Amino acid sequence: MRSQQNACIENLKQIFYAKATWALETKQNSTATPQDTDLFGTTLYIREKPACPANGTYSILAMDTKPLCSIAGHTL
Repeated sequence: MRSQQNACIENLKQIFYAKATWALETKQNSTATPQDTDLFGTTLYIREKPACPANGTYSILAMDTKPLCSIAGHTL
């Protein structure tokens, strides 16, 4: 569904910006890969890890790569 795709893309954007902020604040290089525990939590960049509305799985990946969803078409 289109609405699920749009919601997923918004989640990916949130993850992308959280990664960028984490890298800047912790002085990481472009090959660094943040873990869930670096980005998600009550005192971190995103309170709770977003979930794909179509039950896809998110991959955070290295700083030089955009986060991905396992569902085709759910891309930044």
